Amino acid sequence: SLAREYALRGAEEGIVLLENKNKTLPLKSNENVAFFGRMQKKYLILGTGSGGRVYAREEHNLFDSLAENGIKLDGKVEEFYDSFVAENPYDRANGWTHPMSQVEPLLDEAFVIDAASRNEHALIVFTREAGECLDLSAERGGYYLTETELANLKLLRKHFKRLTVRLNVGGGIDVKEINE
Repeated sequence: SLAREYALRGAEEGIVLLENKNKTLPLKSNENVAFFGRMQKKYLILGTGSGGRVYAREEHNLFDSLAENGIKLDGKVEEFYDSFVAENPYDRANGWTHPMSQVEPLLDEAFVIDAASRNEHALIVFTREAGECLDLSAERGGYYLTETELANLKLLRKHFKRLTVRLNVGGGIDVKEINE
């Protein structure tokens, strides 16, 4: 439909590539990728306040989109996050406003080393929600990464040859710490 075409065009034009060191992107279809981050299968598609109860006709997520395009995603890392999300469901709060960020698991270094032995490339997604009644505050889990996100990022940077950070945010966040 025409509405879908406009929505797709808006999404394509709204994507911003902040940095692409060593031509890390685009991912290659024969590449083995370990995908980290609890929101890999839950794309942030709504706002807060009066936009908090808007449901899309279709919902796509980054994980499935990559798999559909031939990216080989690590099954053990997927199972880890599927299990974590099952035990720690998406926090919808009261349905109108949501937390700025969702709880992330603290990665174990042995787990990361094992994933790095099978994959050269790590992809991690950080998600923030902002909107009506929920501006991102200047705190960890809001405008800044959480301590857990920073620790996970440090481990991935230490053990993987290539790392891509994907921001799924409803407003700006500080990226300085991502680059450190």
